[in-house]
Amino acid sequence: MSGCGNTPFRFEFAQSEIDEAVREGRLLSLEVEFSTRCNLSCPYCYVTPQNDYSDELPADDIRKVILQGRDLGVRKIIILGGEPLVYPSITGEVAFIRGLGLEVELFTNGVSLTPETARHFHELGVNVVLKINSFCDDIQDKLAGVKGVAPRIRGALEMLQEAGYPGGKGFLAVSTVICRDNIDELPDLWVWLRDRNIVPYFEILTPQGGAAQNDWLSVETDRLEQLFSTINEIDRTRYNYSWDPRPPLIGGKCLRHRFSCFVSARGVVYPCVGVELPLGNVRE
Repeated sequence: MSGCGNTPFRFEFAQSEIDEAVREGRLLSLEVEFSTRCNLSCPYCYVTPQNDYSDELPADDIRKVILQGRDLGVRKIIILGGEPLVYPSITGEVAFIRGLGLEVELFTNGVSLTPETARHFHELGVNVVLKINSFCDDIQDKLAGVKGVAPRIRGALEMLQEAGYPGGKGFLAVSTVICRDNIDELPDLWVWLRDRNIVPYFEILTPQGGAAQNDWLSVETDRLEQLFSTINEIDRTRYNYSWDPRPPLIGGKCLRHRFSCFVSARGVVYPCVGVELPLGNVRE
């Protein structure tokens, strides 16, 4: 993604590619929710808790969606959940997508990651985005909604590093939500990630799902503005990166609504995860 000056934000496409795709009516990426099943209970999650998964798309239908995306110009499949690593055939689905010549970006909490899966993803050139909200165990557990998972999430980061990340054909990123409990440590976490060539992906909460129901997560506007300014100054003076500080992402801007769309586990199509305006269903 281009912002201003020298920016390392690696999640999106160049502005010229986006403009061309818009002119030609093509997609560049497709976000696919393989399942809403998850092994955590994050209080900010956009997914409404549920116990019935019987109406989720079967694997064959998900592959059809991916093939349709490819035919519409998609170059990257973004795998979301739920938690993708609890999906029974996730490694096979990733191999299928890579076999089509498409890039894969996979968001995971890492709790179910194994060294074998980490190595497999690295060999395939998968871009892995690990969800880490704090290096303080109590805060991480609170934001994961499960006691005792913080060491397992840190262990997932170590597995990925031992497998060769960051490096090779895929990048490693850390996704962090900005909330009241972790905001004070985020500048230090940003530096820690930058120093290890891990891409930081920090975003403000979208008022949907759990985030809309848990007011204790929210951060005052002036504190958000100060955080954006502080990290902007860190990037400019320490790493020679220049970007415009603007919500919702630190270090970048979100334009996915222009060149992407989101397909839920039940086949509903939305402009993106954060825009809950259904456009139809792939089953129809």
